[in-house]
Amino acid sequence: MGVVSRSFSDIYVKNKDDLYSLFFRKYPEFVFKNIEVLKKNEICVFVFHQVEVELFEKQILFLVKNGYKTLNSQELVSFLKGDIHSDGKHVVLTFDDGHISIFTIIYPLLKKYGLTGVSFIVPGLVDPGSGLSLTLEDFWTGNANLEQIVSISCENKMCNWDEIKTMHQSGIIDFQSHTNNHNCVFISDKVVDFISPWSDYSYFSQRLYSPVFGADDKDFTADAKFLGQPIYRYAPKMSSHLRYIENPDISRLCMEFVKRHGGRIFYEQRNWKKRLNNYLLSLTRQGIYNGSIQTEEEKFIEIRDDLVKAKKNIELKLDKDVLSLCYPWYIGCDQSVQASKEAGYLSNHWGYLQSKKNNRIGDDPFTISRISEKYLLRLPGKNNQNLSTIIKNQISDVIK
Repeated sequence: MGVVSRSFSDIYVKNKDDLYSLFFRKYPEFVFKNIEVLKKNEICVFVFHQVEVELFEKQILFLVKNGYKTLNSQELVSFLKGDIHSDGKHVVLTFDDGHISIFTIIYPLLKKYGLTGVSFIVPGLVDPGSGLSLTLEDFWTGNANLEQIVSISCENKMCNWDEIKTMHQSGIIDFQSHTNNHNCVFISDKVVDFISPWSDYSYFSQRLYSPVFGADDKDFTADAKFLGQPIYRYAPKMSSHLRYIENPDISRLCMEFVKRHGGRIFYEQRNWKKRLNNYLLSLTRQGIYNGSIQTEEEKFIEIRDDLVKAKKNIELKLDKDVLSLCYPWYIGCDQSVQASKEAGYLSNHWGYLQSKKNNRIGDDPFTISRISEKYLLRLPGKNNQNLSTIIKNQISDVIK
């Protein structure tokens, strides 16, 4: 899967359920028509990733001016169990991955306006650095300009533990699990690409989206130094697919082949990919091309171990109970749900689930449905946006 095809694939994966839900009117009632207030037995959970200062503050101000209050992950579960009640003015704001913008933009704005959020972080990808980045609070006090804050917020990095601890101790951000490494795994022996000098290195270095390779019972993420390494069909680790375990000799031989033929110079040939594919075919004829597929039991253990590790890592760093899990790419399966229960989680967060229009009292806490933050301004309230404006903005964002 090349850079361009992967971009289109990512757009499709991220938007196909949204398009379906809009077309067939599967979203909550407030998305399609103006209503005075949300139903008291329902809670809408919004999902954010990275944010922009102006838009996020606009969303927060809309909530505050219209009397909305926020719940954390524990309170949401209590609501679903019927232990606490809502007046139709409660929402949950969730933030996936742990990107630096949570500290620089989201945290100070939630703090300023008296709201809270739930952040699903990936402990295996937490930035190894220390200290605190500049935030909007530094801009407000005159110790930094807005351009500095925006620049930091746009960096391809995660929060470090010092920043996460600061937010946790404030009580404003409730940190929960987004798995330990946010990995994809190979699911077949079909090669879809090879690492080349033109591979999207940021894609691999960020590691949020890249597949992992097995080596000596340890996983590692490919990067630019592995020229010639095959990339097989892959899918999220938490999905229903069984993992394909590559014969490590294949990657070694392919990388040696590229090195023998000039390294980076090899890729100046227009038929470089064809030559690598032909070389792979020759390995198959020699009987070398033989990976294996993990068993259902091995898959379950791998998932459970990942979820246990994520939970323990966050709990040890923050001295808190981690009881909620959010699935990367919103993709899980029956095995991952069961594994999360055995690992000690009390709730699972997904993307939007077409089987339910909203989260209601009595719902299973392991099927929490979340809707994109772009619909937050459609909530009942003064100065809410119309749906056509939101769709127009979405199309504009995709085109960018």
